[in-house]
Amino acid sequence: EDMLSVNHQIDIELAGTSPYDDRLRPGTSFVMLENIQIYFEAYRHVLSALKAMRFYDVPLQKTLLTLAPKPSPPAFVDQSNDMWSFSNVWTSTPGKPPPPSQIAILQPWPEETRKNVDFDPSQLQALQHALTNHMALIQGPPGTGKTFIGLKIVRALLDNTANRRSSPILVVCYTNHALDQFLEGIHSFCEDIVRIGSRSRSDVIKEKNIKELVRNVKPSREYYQARRALLERRDKLRENMYNAVHNINKRQVELDDVWNLLEADAFSRFVEGWVKLQKRRFEAMEDGEKAAYRGLVRRKTTVEDIEEKMDPELWRTIEKDWLEVENPMHAVSMMEPDRQSGGRASLKAEAYDLDSWEELVDEEEEIMELVEQRDRVSYVETGEDVEAESAAEKSTGPVTGFGDAYFELKTGWLPTVEEHCEKLKGDLKTLEWREITDFWLLDVATRREVYRRWLLEVHHENGHELLPELCRQLARNAENLQSLERDRQLAVLLGCQVVGMTTTAVAKFQYLVKELRPEIVVVEEAAEVLEAHILAALHKHTQQVILIGDHQQLRPSTAVYRLAQKYHLDVSMFERLIANGLPHVTLSHQRRMRPAISCLIKPLYPELENHEKVYEYPDVNGVGQNVFFLSHRELEDDDGESHSKSNTHEAELVWSLAAYLIHVAKYEPAQITVLSPYLGQVRMIRNMLRKQALTEDVKCTAVDNFQGEENDIILVSLVRSNSRRQIGFLAVENRVCVALTRAKIGMYIVGNSDMLTRNSLWSNILSQLRKARQIGDALPLLSEELGDIQMKSGRQLASLIPSVSENAAESFFSTRMQDQEGSGVHARAAGFGAALDELNSGRSRWDQSWQSDQRGGRGADDLERWGRRGSGGYGNDRRDERWDQQDWYGKDRGRTYIGREGGKAEELPEKGSLAEAVLARRSGLTATPSQKVPTAEEFPALGLAKKK
Repeated sequence: EDMLSVNHQIDIELAGTSPYDDRLRPGTSFVMLENIQIYFEAYRHVLSALKAMRFYDVPLQKTLLTLAPKPSPPAFVDQSNDMWSFSNVWTSTPGKPPPPSQIAILQPWPEETRKNVDFDPSQLQALQHALTNHMALIQGPPGTGKTFIGLKIVRALLDNTANRRSSPILVVCYTNHALDQFLEGIHSFCEDIVRIGSRSRSDVIKEKNIKELVRNVKPSREYYQARRALLERRDKLRENMYNAVHNINKRQVELDDVWNLLEADAFSRFVEGWVKLQKRRFEAMEDGEKAAYRGLVRRKTTVEDIEEKMDPELWRTIEKDWLEVENPMHAVSMMEPDRQSGGRASLKAEAYDLDSWEELVDEEEEIMELVEQRDRVSYVETGEDVEAESAAEKSTGPVTGFGDAYFELKTGWLPTVEEHCEKLKGDLKTLEWREITDFWLLDVATRREVYRRWLLEVHHENGHELLPELCRQLARNAENLQSLERDRQLAVLLGCQVVGMTTTAVAKFQYLVKELRPEIVVVEEAAEVLEAHILAALHKHTQQVILIGDHQQLRPSTAVYRLAQKYHLDVSMFERLIANGLPHVTLSHQRRMRPAISCLIKPLYPELENHEKVYEYPDVNGVGQNVFFLSHRELEDDDGESHSKSNTHEAELVWSLAAYLIHVAKYEPAQITVLSPYLGQVRMIRNMLRKQALTEDVKCTAVDNFQGEENDIILVSLVRSNSRRQIGFLAVENRVCVALTRAKIGMYIVGNSDMLTRNSLWSNILSQLRKARQIGDALPLLSEELGDIQMKSGRQLASLIPSVSENAAESFFSTRMQDQEGSGVHARAAGFGAALDELNSGRSRWDQSWQSDQRGGRGADDLERWGRRGSGGYGNDRRDERWDQQDWYGKDRGRTYIGREGGKAEELPEKGSLAEAVLARRSGLTATPSQKVPTAEEFPALGLAKKK
């Protein structure tokens, strides 16, 4: 109901039909089957492009459609023109002679080129491979500089192919962020670029958007003339549409309708009958009534007099007298269709001006991007474990000007004359109203039946039957308007050297791609793109395709997991061609990760080498290791019906470590990123981060959405920890590769290492970590303020950060202590908030261990005997005195807590324990107004017991 309010609407179109479809008539009920995993619009354009593509439209068929394809140079390069200039491509190495400025690219490249340029050998090989093959494949493992070599390739092509191609180079990227980065790099040496699609976040590239560039070009006189003619035709069609809809909606026969239905003589006889009726009424009046009579008809009134004065108001009077009813609509109510849903329908006259059309496309593109981002993360979770315009104008009459026109069908279709007559009986069934000579001699029932026939003919002949053709004409007119704007866009595009698009934009703007006829196509992140999306960007005139990516990182995502699992739809063109044996080049030197990080992915990239710059990274401040796997055995959360997974223990660890790195180690929030393969965990950690000003600017995202990104410090939450030993996403090597290759100087993984030992990749990773002593159940932290600390839990670490511990435990550690599993546990840890350890699955671990103690014959007496024995910290007498003064007690994993109602809550320390260090610094955990001490009634729910 909210969606159908005044300011909202739902547009429904039956795909593949005409602009108008009678099945969408008002009052019809539909059953909608919704697949929440699929947004069809995101795929419709690609599917339409493939459907329209003929076999001979596919370029490079010997490469794309055969096994073991043979490499060959692009069609625009041969032995006669292979001398290319590289003066703008090379950057000389200091202290070495300059490399050659020209090279015959189809011949062996000079040896001095390899020695004197600032490329590593694999990058130079990739450049040569890209320029000399019509289908070039460049694999770039993490941090090896795929974007760098891609920019060098584009620069070489721009410098040497300007006179060999008739269209700009088309650059395609999977994400807007990658496209902005790539186009910014091109803009540094070529400003003659254009971006299609408006989701750019770059100030530089926003100015190169197709919409902005078109606005800056003054249209021709012919354009204005054509546009004016189309707009005038559109307005005329809208007026006709309004009249047709009005004829459908109305339930009375209007004066214009009668003039059209009756011949002139018949209409005159109809009026004459009414005049006679009025004269008879006048003659029947008393003399006093006649004197007061102010009606139109008198003794000498003629039919011609009435016809001259005829208007809609007079017709209403005649109509009522003829039908002998005060409201003529009562005479037709019996024909109203059965309303199945009571809903209304709106016909939209689609005719946009340039801005509104592009805004519509932009918003659709944004929706498609969001759907793709969701699909990247969520589609396997399901398989594994189980704004157009913001306010639509409501039209009340013929609409002119820019924007959409809406004509509301307020009622359903009336029956046709034939359908209506089938329900009649007797003389009414065979009535032929056109044969009637005097309508006033009819009885009332027959008069009303004639009136209904008139209304039905107007409803269908002047309304319902006109809608399909009017809709088709409006749609054709709108297409012509859009074609006029596309011609302007195409003129701008053909005047540029580089056109940049995301894969989403390629699908959406198919008409421009086909008109552009790109001869050179460069695809970044090619291994993440569905093959159909790349195929849709190609044209039969395409002569060279350069694919840059890494199929060992993220694969393309399919909205339906079964399509990937059973039909391998998640295999990109990039990966398929490599598997088919097409030659490719793999970049070999990574420049992102410190060696302690890059060595973990050696099983995936055995030939990967470290560039010298990564040996110069500083150590991570405040942590004893630059790389560490913090292992635990805490179970993941039971999320019920959720397809995603979460682990509260890991979430607390990650949050507290981020807070420590910012507060103690003095890192900026922007230097830290938290990753997890599960959306459920991302949401939980993100909520924790945002609850504290200290960490609210730390980015937390799914692994799949961080492909191609990097940061100084990466915190990874693996989540999976269960008795079934199911590791889910952690078994997908591509995701593991992305997660472990985003960090530059420090990476900290939190997970259950025991769960991973059966997986071969993780087994190799864990073995490497053990050799380097970078795995354990406690993370070594180094702090001048706090000393050396072995961090095992998030709550433990939070209690040691003064600016956090006073508020954090109360603010969100206890937030999740809601009524889980019906246990009734509440977030009222209050004065001892940081001392109590986390709750597990809605019950404190103390509760579990205390019940175990009770079953084993231990309990309050045993605890009291322990108190009297004394074990450091307090003398025996003082311990006994404190014990006697307390109202309640509790024990959690060897730690004992005592307190009084309305008073202080503190831990009884053991000598040398962490708890003793806490008490030494803080002298107990005193209750404050914001930390309410629990009442006696709350003790059981908190895992505490009343002292006997």
